[in-house]
Amino acid sequence: MAAARQFRFIPCLKARGFLSTKIVTMKAARAHIWGELVGAVIWDEATGLATFEYDPTFKTRGGFGAA
Repeated sequence: MAAARQFRFIPCLKARGFLSTKIVTMKAARAHIWGELVGAVIWDEATGLATFEYDPTFKTRGGFGAA
């Protein structure tokens, strides 16, 4: 089994001003297409916003334009 990839949502959330000292639980899901990991998405129920991050290896292979 492959090691779990780590996604870094912190910079995006920090830029939006959503980080605080309190602990917040967010729902997260990995996004796959055609059996390939594309990225991950988190849903913040407190703000009603979702944040998506592409998997770095998906981006380096050219994303959806890769042959």
